[in-house]
Order: sequence, then C-alpha cells, then structure tokens
Amino acid sequence: MKMKFVVLCFTAFGIVGPVTAWAQFEREVPQYTPTADGVINAQEMAGQLAIPMAWPMETGALPLSGSGTSEENLSAVWYVSWDDVNLNIAAVVKDDTPIYQLDSNGGNSAYNAQDVIQPCFNPFNNEDHFFQDGQHEDDDPGDGVSAIYDIVVETIDEFGPDIYRHGPMLDSDEYESITVAGTINDDESGYTLEAIIPWATAMDDADPDYVPSIGDEHGLSFILLSLGQEGGAANATLYTDFGEGVNTIGDSTTWNSISLTGPLFVAAPGDFDGNGQLDVADIDLLHGSILAGTNDVAFDLNEDQLVNADDYGVWVTDLKNTWIGDSNLDGKFDSSDFVTVFTAGEFEDTQVGNSTWGTGDWNADGEFNSSDFVAAFVAGGFELGERNAVAAVPEPSSALLLLTSLLGMLALRRKNA
Repeated sequence: MKMKFVVLCFTAFGIVGPVTAWAQFEREVPQYTPTADGVINAQEMAGQLAIPMAWPMETGALPLSGSGTSEENLSAVWYVSWDDVNLNIAAVVKDDTPIYQLDSNGGNSAYNAQDVIQPCFNPFNNEDHFFQDGQHEDDDPGDGVSAIYDIVVETIDEFGPDIYRHGPMLDSDEYESITVAGTINDDESGYTLEAIIPWATAMDDADPDYVPSIGDEHGLSFILLSLGQEGGAANATLYTDFGEGVNTIGDSTTWNSISLTGPLFVAAPGDFDGNGQLDVADIDLLHGSILAGTNDVAFDLNEDQLVNADDYGVWVTDLKNTWIGDSNLDGKFDSSDFVTVFTAGEFEDTQVGNSTWGTGDWNADGEFNSSDFVAAFVAGGFELGERNAVAAVPEPSSALLLLTSLLGMLALRRKNA
C-alpha cells in the first residue's frame, strides 16, 4: 500500500490557522449496523442519522464555488451510525460534473484534487486533538490528532471506491480494516458511498483500546468537493458544514460534534424498512432478496442461514398473519386478490422475473403462473376471512376442487387467447 499526501486541498484551497472554537451543530448518532454494498436502502436510512448538506449551510463556509452551488451541482445527504465495532459514514451525493482525475496508486492515496467526500473526525471532540499531517504518535496515543478522510467512488485508473486519511495516515493494516463501497448513478448525476471504519482505526492515535458507549462525544463534520472540469481550485466547488462563513478546515475545534445514542427504533421482525408496519414494501424487499440469492441475514426470518420461499411463508403466515394469495394484504384471500393480480396482467407473460407478491408471485420465484395458485390453494384460506378468526382450514379435497376449477378456467382462457 503506497501512502502519499497531496497538499492541493490544504494550500490552494486556503486553509486558515486555528481560531477560537464556538458552539455549532450537536448531533445525536444512533446505534445501527448497515451493510456496505454501495446502496443505502430504506431501512438503513431509517436507522441512521440523516444530515442533508446543500449550500447554503447554516454554520458552513464556501471557500470555492467554481463548479456551481445549486443542489444539482453539488449536495449530499450523509448517513451516520455506530455499533460496538465500527463508525459508519455514508453519503448519497448529487454532482453533475463527475471528475475522477487522480490515480489510485494501488489505493490509500490522497484524493483531495478530484470529486471527493471528506468526513472530518476528532476523537472525543478534544480541542487538543489538533489537525496535523504526519505519522502516528504511537508513543503517546492520548495526544492523538484529528483526521480528514478522503472517500472516493472512482479514480482515473478505475480502482473503484477508496479511502485515504489526512492527519495520522493509515498504515496498511488500518487501511485494509476499512470497508468502502460505492456506486455511480447510471446517468452520472451523482454517486453513493459507504465507509465502515473500525473504532480501533478511527481512534488509533487517541485511544487504541476505545470501546464506544452511549453518551460518548466526538467531533464530526463534513466537506464536499467537486471539480467543474479537470484542473484545480478555479474550477472547483468546496463547502463545509462548519466555520460560520470562515474557512477553518484545518481547525478541528470548529468542527461539529456528535454524541452516541441508542437505536432510533427496534423494528419488528419483517419490518425491513423500519416504518412500523408490515406492508407491501417489506414483502417486496424480502422478495428482492430471495431472487438475488445472496442469503442476506437481515431477511433470514427462520434463521436457517438461507433466504428463500420458506422466509416468504414465515412473513406471510406467521408475521403478517394472513394467507398465501392475499395479494393486496387486506388480511383475506378472496376474489379481490384475483382482481388485483389479473389487473396487473403478468400471468404467464413473456417477461422473466417481473412479478412480485402484489402481482401474483406467491411462491417467490419471480413469476406469476399456475404454480402460484397451487401454493395458495394448498395453503388454504380462500374466502375464509381473516386468518386469526379461522379455527380450521378447508379440507384438502375442497381446496383441490377449487384449484382444479380455477386452473381449468385459466387453461380455457389461454386457449381462447
């Protein structure tokens, strides 16, 4: 891992010396564990602190504005959380002039002369933890310094997402300990970045044995940088969420603060988007995970290390307490569900994998066909009302008679078509 320091952001971009600290944003960061995959889903948004950042910022500074200051030019929503092991920082960025002009040099290089997001972290929000370029102060970790992280989604040599730290530079083990994931919008209107930074790395020069606790305070602020075209500061926009109009990037005493809090909520099993309801959005998220085949533990409802149709059944019958076939999730499986699915028009269509629970895929294979009716009628419940009001399901012979009649009608319909 090659490490280097590029001074463009800290000289040409006009860092000023330390000034007197003042009170700025004090934010509460909830306990939460996201998945670093370059996508921030609804559940991850709901479980983390969201910090919109678009110019003007109430306590921010705008040292550079060469590539524009509108929301489309450059803005972001940051997401921050923590757990026992990691500090989690992510951002969904709008940037209409994508410039990835620096070489990665194999990773762990400074990126402050291209499009980059820069979280600024001060251990314990300690004004004595000054910002200074240099190596670790291993002989006296209590004198740890503040740090500015460069996190990029791409480089000119197509290295992909990467991270670098100004201040106490990352050694090779620390660099490898950080997980960075990112995706670029298809229309190149922006990108998403996620960084999972172990506390042992984030706190290395202050308290290498640090164990986070609710109520702990740290300094955390943000910088956005975008170049309007290849080149330097004249074509760049850079703004911060600190400084109150003064460029104080190098003065960690002016950065904002965070305090660690407990979870924002404890979502019920199956409430994947964390909105407090078991609804179509949740079963669609589960459906997507099943089809993806990644066995994401967040969707493993029966805890068998697999995410498949069995979890679909658990969500529908055990958690939602309804019937297989209840496409509109009104608690009943009846003719209104047939209206819903046939109106969607996906029965045995030619498009592969396009069907969801609400359009007739009741066995989680991505299709709406006769196998879904088999699954629904074998499970019982047709026109029996709500599940919790039913003492017994139909006899198998009755369900099979209904199924046979329905499949016969569908076959006749296909023949006539």
